[in-house]
Amino acid sequence: NPLCCSGIAQASAVKEFDLALVDWNLEDGNGVDFLAKLRNKNPNASLYLMSATKPDETIKRKLDQIGAFYEAKPLSPIRVKQLIDL
Repeated sequence: NPLCCSGIAQASAVKEFDLALVDWNLEDGNGVDFLAKLRNKNPNASLYLMSATKPDETIKRKLDQIGAFYEAKPLSPIRVKQLIDL
């Protein structure tokens, strides 16, 4: 079942997940750093960083290191469904 969290504090309380779509600029932190924490919590989850800003090479390397992917915003409802169905 999909769950929408408003920030890192709320999302950190989620025990089990298969997919995380995380914005790069969060009110309470950095989406890239949070994805790294999520990877440690669930090594098998699909992780995506969403942003209207294209990542530079440093961010691309960090995403590669944690096994996360970049998705350009805005994401269409069709694309979100595709990610959920993977």
